[in-house]
Amino acid sequence: MKNKKLIRTFFFLLIGISILILGCKEIDLSTKPSDHNKGLVISATIFPLYSIATQITGDIGTVKLIMPPGDSPHTFEARPSDLRTLTETDVVFAIGHELDHWIEDMVGNNAYNVTIVDENIALRAYNTGDEHDEHDEQGEQGEHGEYDPHYWLSAKNGKIIADNITNTLTEIDPTNADYYLSNLMKFNESIDTTSQQMQELAAQIKTKPFIPLHEGWDYYANEFELNLIENFLPSGQHQSTPKHLVELTEMVEKFKITAIFSEVGMDVSSVKGFASDNNLKIGKLDPVGGSLEIRTFQELLLQNMEWIKEVLE
Repeated sequence: MKNKKLIRTFFFLLIGISILILGCKEIDLSTKPSDHNKGLVISATIFPLYSIATQITGDIGTVKLIMPPGDSPHTFEARPSDLRTLTETDVVFAIGHELDHWIEDMVGNNAYNVTIVDENIALRAYNTGDEHDEHDEQGEQGEHGEYDPHYWLSAKNGKIIADNITNTLTEIDPTNADYYLSNLMKFNESIDTTSQQMQELAAQIKTKPFIPLHEGWDYYANEFELNLIENFLPSGQHQSTPKHLVELTEMVEKFKITAIFSEVGMDVSSVKGFASDNNLKIGKLDPVGGSLEIRTFQELLLQNMEWIKEVLE
């Protein structure tokens, strides 16, 4: 009789354990990739989009970067191998607004799914003042569109971009929607932490004026209340003009500017002469990342703030 009771007790214990295990598995599956559609192939024009898409995609499929790290989207020229990459891609994420216009040339009339990630982002209109008009009269047309495309250089906009990428992926691959949404929540938490770190650094240098190389840091400076005075290059141009250099020299004296920042992937030879003439320190900024120093979108935001603080202190 005792043996029967022991057997019965052991039997029900096994059933209880089995139910518990199955219950845990059922809960766990909601945040793991489905067995379906693991072959999703995604492409991104520049590294910040690649990094965000990789974090949202997680273990599902493959994310490919079109423009190699170290290149500038303003001067990048696509290669035949890049076109081959597109033929295997389910969706291409791009910035738009003339920054990565080369993706349009690559796509041509083919029906590749190119998604611009700017939905719900408050785009900043470019300044089209007298300096820009002067260039146009000389036949040197600006190469930008109506809006500043560097909107990814903002922690808040980074979260919106991630949300747009997630929405696109859930439409293409609804089976794994819960997984993408779970990764989006983790990404947002990480961005909030990064933003807090940046705010603490920015608070120490908010009053210190500086000049970046070109008009690409306004989203960044506005969000973290940095004292960006003027850009070394006029809007949409690859070289400064005598008139603009005179204006910059006057600004250096007026605002007691001590630093100018060059940029990875851009010709900065003219910056050195101006810095020497005006006794300015030269720092560096990297708007794209993808290097050993900047391996994620979060590191892109934080590392640039650390560089700015290091030079301005």
